[in-house]
Amino acid sequence: MKKIINLIKSDNIYLLVIIHVIITFALILFISLKYDWIVEQFGSYTLFAVWFVPIGGFINGGYYFIVDYLPWYFSRNKEIEDNINE
Repeated sequence: MKKIINLIKSDNIYLLVIIHVIITFALILFISLKYDWIVEQFGSYTLFAVWFVPIGGFINGGYYFIVDYLPWYFSRNKEIEDNINE
């Protein structure tokens, strides 16, 4: 568990790749196992995609926003102070 937490705290691109691969495999597995259920619930696979692709994009975009933008935003004042002190 400690290794996972350290990996999350580090700026390591491997974590993003691992998460992306796991989520992609999970989605493929879910669709392949539940295709009949999806068609029964939504009427067609296209309607399922129309509903859930934007939701997945929002979650994925939010994750990248938190991982990439927020650390830069909160550390920018520190960089400015370092430049003033030099």
